[in-house]
Amino acid sequence: MNAPSTLERLTTALDDRYRVDRELVAGGMATMYLVHDLRHERDVAIKVLHSDLGAALGVDRFWPKSSFVWR
Repeated sequence: MNAPSTLERLTTALDDRYRVDRELVAGGMATMYLVHDLRHERDVAIKVLHSDLGAALGVDRFWPKSSFVWR
């Protein structure tokens, strides 16, 4: 059995809150997706770090940035 793709894992993880519409852009560090916030009825972008980079850098490095964006 093949491992689920990043898009499949993202769709499963966000299923009750967001609808994943499409990939916007993929770069060397991350991929951005257009998603629809079901609770607030608006489109937003979500950036997903490549798994190897996220594991090497750790989530703590990015948490302050993500908190700032949500304010």
